[in-house]
Amino acid sequence: MINLAVDGLSKKYPGFNLEQVSFNIPEGQVLGFIGPNGAGKTSTIKIIMGLIKSDAGNIEVMGHTVRPEDYKYREHIAFVYDECYYWGTLNPIEIASIIGKMSKRFDYDQFKKLLKRYELPQNQHIATYSKGMKTKLSLAIALARQCELLILDEPTSGLDPVVRRIVLSELEDYSRKRNGSVLFSTHILSDVDRIADSAAIIVNGKIKIFAPISNLSDDYYLITTESDSIIEKLREYTICVHKENSQTHLLINKHDAAHAAEGSASMIHANLDDILYHLVVADKVNREEEEC
Repeated sequence: MINLAVDGLSKKYPGFNLEQVSFNIPEGQVLGFIGPNGAGKTSTIKIIMGLIKSDAGNIEVMGHTVRPEDYKYREHIAFVYDECYYWGTLNPIEIASIIGKMSKRFDYDQFKKLLKRYELPQNQHIATYSKGMKTKLSLAIALARQCELLILDEPTSGLDPVVRRIVLSELEDYSRKRNGSVLFSTHILSDVDRIADSAAIIVNGKIKIFAPISNLSDDYYLITTESDSIIEKLREYTICVHKENSQTHLLINKHDAAHAAEGSASMIHANLDDILYHLVVADKVNREEEEC
């Protein structure tokens, strides 16, 4: 079953457009949502959560189309912001009591177990928590809600390595053991490599690549050449292209196309870091050329 399907989401802002954003997450899988600052990750998540309205596109949660006026679908989604917005003057137990009244499936026992596992003081005001403690609290609340879909906006940003590993392990358990679906946006590509089943790479409001993680290193090559004939041969397979000094860099997505570059170019398997870097640089170059 597809727990979340996003199809053709578009939203116009002054100086920026979110254009035809599409991806999906089957149950039991993790999607890493990757892109530079300002690429459209948070805007997409806010549209999914009903915090802002899209100009076009459709969202399905658990197989049901989401309507702007329908908030019942949120019962299936637990959301972790990049910051903790819970009341600083309350402690975790008091916050859980409030959330439990709004969320029918909130599991108090599991929540208390998570507080103990994360070593979070139950009777201490949230305002006294560190950033890492607040992130663990937000995650504990989200997991205790027993939802089928977990959405996180930059959950590991600014965390120390120990807390980062705890958060990633919980996300992995949530998808593998509880068969939940996870969408998490991040700048930390190693986190995606570690736990994600697939990646959606967004650059300047557009999804450039949506593919299983296992396919990225197998299907994408980075080719560097000075040969115009090689560039022309590879044009139909090229995802992006840009020039640095006398060298032209091409990102291609066809294994069969690699033979065209043999002997005349440098060719390597592109990792996730290579793919994101060259997509971003090529987009920047293209926009600068259009402005000239």
